[in-house]
Amino acid sequence: MIAFMGNENRNSRWLTLLIAFMTLVQAGGLIRTMQRSEALSTQLTLSRPLEIAAGLVWLTVFGWLLWALIRNRPHAQFRAVIGVIGFIAYSVLRLFIFAQADYDRQRIPFLVLLLVITALLASGFRLLSVFLKHKEIITYDSKPRNRRQDPH
Repeated sequence: MIAFMGNENRNSRWLTLLIAFMTLVQAGGLIRTMQRSEALSTQLTLSRPLEIAAGLVWLTVFGWLLWALIRNRPHAQFRAVIGVIGFIAYSVLRLFIFAQADYDRQRIPFLVLLLVITALLASGFRLLSVFLKHKEIITYDSKPRNRRQDPH
């Protein structure tokens, strides 16, 4: 179990770095959107206020997830993975609705595949951690619980 806990800490570090990177990317995208000229904004399909609002929402979500991971809050890793899956789903939906160029449309299958793989990996890791936790309780518990003792 010690080796698994070491991997869990390493995974937590990678997840924290990923969420920190996504927070910085969202902050940069928000700044870029706010500095964009009005002439360019009128040529894009997604309105500027809507893009700023979405950027603020995702910046807030990733900032909150990063804070929870750093503070080692309960279920922070699970919430962070759900946040990443939600962001990928949002990106696919946004591309599906607003993409007009062929090269944007060609990215949709890749993002859908990425969403499916991420969701499967997240659910697999979750099931594995529940299984290992249950196995540890059964293996290392010295007293049987809720079992009737034979009077013989």
